[in-house]
Amino acid sequence: MTTLADLTTLHVGGPADAIIYATTEAQLIAAVQECDRSQTPLLIVGGGSNILVGDAGFAGTVIVVATQGNSYEIDACSGGMLQVAAGVNWDEFVAFTIEKKLANLESLSGIPGTVGAAPIQNIGAYGHEVGEVIARVRTYDRKEGAIRTLMASECGFGYRSSRFKEEADRFVILDVTFQLRRGEASLPIEYGELAQALHVEVGARDAENAADGGEHAPAHGGGNREAHEPAAAQRSASHRSSNAAQQRSSSAAQRSSSAAQRSAAQRSSAA
Repeated sequence: MTTLADLTTLHVGGPADAIIYATTEAQLIAAVQECDRSQTPLLIVGGGSNILVGDAGFAGTVIVVATQGNSYEIDACSGGMLQVAAGVNWDEFVAFTIEKKLANLESLSGIPGTVGAAPIQNIGAYGHEVGEVIARVRTYDRKEGAIRTLMASECGFGYRSSRFKEEADRFVILDVTFQLRRGEASLPIEYGELAQALHVEVGARDAENAADGGEHAPAHGGGNREAHEPAAAQRSASHRSSNAAQQRSSSAAQRSSSAAQRSAAQRSSAA
């Protein structure tokens, strides 16, 4: 028997009255409608990374969002517009965008969960949030009983919050459309510790690590860290980075001077 422990990353949780795997949008909407019609308690699960269930389980129906697929258009000037199903694995989607040479999501790599869950919490890390690049969210509105598309301005994005989180029992996310920039340079590095690790100034863009998929960037878990350091810490990180740059410049000047002296000595000896 499948239990909630099988559906969560913490691997704890008892049974549910029913578990439905919705692999298509039609199945997802139909399952939600049936629960609403019969007034059955409903729990919607994506990647199961932000949920804790007791051993008693859930007295109702659990719907696992397993919808897949995406459509996209990429233009050299305007960038990429990608419409992605709610059940797509988030980190696999980020890797896909990097493979297509699209920027703006590289700092959110490694966050567990699904695309559909991303706008609910407005996931973020290292000074950036997914709400910055969401164009629209397509939903099933349980209150209106209809499919409804919300533009980014209607989503109420805030720090780890959104309209979908505030009205938790109303919207079922079907797919999310992202507007991404074409290029291999990252968004400005606003997080002091990350800038230090990448050896760039706070506010600078990093092309090397964005191009290789963030391979050399520090790993993070879940995006629950503060997105912005206190101003003093940022100034400190910027100061350390500036000192490091000055030291590199001084070292280069010393090497250049030494090389010039050796060259002069060789010319004198040859004469």
